[in-house]
Amino acid sequence: MKLNIRFRQIVATPELREQLARRVRLTLARLGHEVRVVDVTLADINGPRGGRDTLCRVRLRGPRVGALVVEDVGVDVGSTIGGVLDRAARAAVRALDRRRSWAPMTAVA
Repeated sequence: MKLNIRFRQIVATPELREQLARRVRLTLARLGHEVRVVDVTLADINGPRGGRDTLCRVRLRGPRVGALVVEDVGVDVGSTIGGVLDRAARAAVRALDRRRSWAPMTAVA
């Protein structure tokens, strides 16, 4: 799984990058063979004004999953990324289940 993390108007410390990478890998570990690329974007959308202003967008791509985008806005990076990753994992599982249920049936001779 290839992981790309982008920060916009948020200070990207090495510790924060490592924490995010670890959290992404743990949450999506069971989907590692289905999800090839994970793009995480974190942005401070209000600047220094404060409030619910941390945008987290996760984009998953894979041959059977397709392209899924999940985003949320929260108060801090930790809580926002956790919720978005959980929702992204559930969306990927639903996409895989849908694909399996629509698989063509083969005739038995």
